[in-house]
Amino acid sequence: NEMELTAIVSALSYALNSTSQVYIFTDSQYAINGITKWMYSWAKNGWRTATKEEIKNKSVWQTLYSLVEEKGKDTIIFQHVRGHVGIPGNERVDDIARELAEGIDVPLYRGTLSGYSIKDILDIDFAETATEAAKESKKKGGKAYSYLSLIDGELERHQTWDQCKMRVHGKNAQFKKALSEKHEQEILAEWGISG
Repeated sequence: NEMELTAIVSALSYALNSTSQVYIFTDSQYAINGITKWMYSWAKNGWRTATKEEIKNKSVWQTLYSLVEEKGKDTIIFQHVRGHVGIPGNERVDDIARELAEGIDVPLYRGTLSGYSIKDILDIDFAETATEAAKESKKKGGKAYSYLSLIDGELERHQTWDQCKMRVHGKNAQFKKALSEKHEQEILAEWGISG
């Protein structure tokens, strides 16, 4: 997660003085949701989660917050792309990350897209991406994987809505229906809890 966020910091830093819109392509829903939704609450809460714990990667999030505010959040467009499905740009990023982790000195390109050696770097099937987004949206009304409730920092997973409702009724609580294990992890990240 820290590397995903650091890459976005680098991109926004590079594009800060540009008057053009900036497009960020990432396979990290954590990064997209954090930047477009969660970090504003974290900033208001002194960079703490709903459970009053300090958020992970705090300094990176604070830098991102400053960059987004300076650039203007309306000038930054995030596009989720599926990972590990052969998208050239996403595959290149994975290669760079792996090589750097292995201690290999990787030459990185800085310049215009037209000058980049991998010509199909942005070949993305946006129709497929839109179809995936529509499927996720339809799932919102689907069968629950779990029901989550958070009261005073105590997380509980419930098998039924009635169990969850009994716990949260009349209390200052957060609760949500998770549609899959991945969705559950996204909710927990939103709440600032590690699974």
